[in-house]
Amino acid sequence: MKVARSNEYIYFYAQTGLSIKSVTEENRMALFIGTGDGAFSGFDYVINCKRSGSTTEATVERLSADGSRKVVGTVDMKTENNRIMFAVPRALIGCDRGLVDITFKWADGFTIDGSGKIDIMSFYTSGDAAPIGRFAYVFSEKK
Repeated sequence: MKVARSNEYIYFYAQTGLSIKSVTEENRMALFIGTGDGAFSGFDYVINCKRSGSTTEATVERLSADGSRKVVGTVDMKTENNRIMFAVPRALIGCDRGLVDITFKWADGFTIDGSGKIDIMSFYTSGDAAPIGRFAYVFSEKK
């Protein structure tokens, strides 16, 4: 996993052991991001959870405390075999001012119920998550 930033974007990269599922398949690789509000178990946004119908763009959704989601935009995406990359506009996730201080998690195969809500506990039981379970990576410029 790698994260980098510019003045306008935060870039996320992951390399997996197996090929990335097609972006049109259910339960494909998604990126969860926490920006400080922690609305849903520490995460505020999920990228690539909802099908966008595109192989070069991913949907960004704002998470609610109950795991429900609302589309707020799209980001550039690239997949190659076992690699996936996102270019996330900082303004889209509220990180456009000051130092970047976020948490993030990659996951696939997690459970989404019939009403579209994500089951956070399925990070333990379904698919893969990095880091495992409900842990998260930190990318922070704050000292």
